[in-house]
Order: sequence, then C-alpha cells, then structure tokens
Amino acid sequence: QVDRDSRVFVHNFIMDVIKCSNVMAVDELSERVQRHYQHFMKYMDTSPHFANTESETKELLIDFVEKHAMTYLHD
Repeated sequence: QVDRDSRVFVHNFIMDVIKCSNVMAVDELSERVQRHYQHFMKYMDTSPHFANTESETKELLIDFVEKHAMTYLHD
C-alpha cells in the first residue's frame, strides 16, 4: 500500500504542476509544489499505511518523490 500511495501522490502532483504551469507565476508554482510535499508528509504521519515506517525511511521516500517529480517535470 505504501508503494501505491506514493505512486498515486507523484502522479497527481505531476499532473497538477503541469496543469498549473501555464497559468501561475514561478513563485506561485513553487509554493504549490511545497504544499504538495507538506501534504504528503502530513499524510505519511497520519496514515495507517505508514504507521510502521521509520522517520528516516519517510525522509528518504519524500526525497525520492521530489527527485522523481523534478526529473519528470524538467524533461
């Protein structure tokens, strides 16, 4: 379930950024990206799917999500 939740988050995050990229200023888009990360971190802290996941693993996961999303968006 952790894998699925992470993939769904990344997909939704990327689609949202692409959708907003033509109508938002860079600063607004940057704030939106940060809110997505904060939302995912909060989700990991409150979801039972991530209950047994260590903090270090959660940090590695958010780093991976960020790297994956930014790589996709910059291509």
